[in-house]
Amino acid sequence: MTTPVPPWARPPVADAAHSGDPAHEDLVPRRRRTLVREIVETGLLAALVFLSVRASFQNFKVDGTSMYPTLENGQFLIVNKLVYSEVDVEKLSHFLPFIDPGTDPKRNVFHGPERGDIIVLEHPSQPGTDLIKRVVGLPGETLEVVDGHVYINDRLLEEPYAPAHWGGTKPRIVIPEGEYYVMGDNRDNSADSRTLGTIPEELIIGKAMVSYWPTSKFGLAPNASPDVTDQKPRLTAQRLGD
Repeated sequence: MTTPVPPWARPPVADAAHSGDPAHEDLVPRRRRTLVREIVETGLLAALVFLSVRASFQNFKVDGTSMYPTLENGQFLIVNKLVYSEVDVEKLSHFLPFIDPGTDPKRNVFHGPERGDIIVLEHPSQPGTDLIKRVVGLPGETLEVVDGHVYINDRLLEEPYAPAHWGGTKPRIVIPEGEYYVMGDNRDNSADSRTLGTIPEELIIGKAMVSYWPTSKFGLAPNASPDVTDQKPRLTAQRLGD
């Protein structure tokens, strides 16, 4: 006759069975190595994601009133630095022969700067200084400012973001290829293409996408798509003398 042994009184058979077992002795170090590898892999992945996001998006603070009232002094924006990026299709075709580079080997991944976009750009004569302006004229277009009105290819540009009344007249220019005409929404208080000249695309850092501070301005950045009408400019003394 046998008497059952209570569980708490049983000898540690399992522990005794593994004592001196090399496979069991290696189990703990193996688990530690696996844990360390997982931590390192997770850290590298997090760093890669951080660098990718950092390369694509960046926060900027509005400094000044050249875009007022659209943007306020001290307002914070998130700028997309990837949206205007270019790819050299001709070089890419060396590795992917089924891609036809065509007549224009360099193309935008998404799209180039568009009229009405609010952009951050590097000051053309002060490296390290950033400006925030709005794209008004595109490469190849003829632009003219007459009595506080912008004309594109001799047609009036309707700009709902600009003040109703602002002054100034600038002679017609043809915007060079690869360059853009930019202006601040606060037309009477903005250093822009009227004084700085057209802006090469390589100086454009990115497009404003989101406003996140102050909270009253939280939301998508106020980019626009202004219309070019059929209205022609009035002849001014300056233009009559051309």
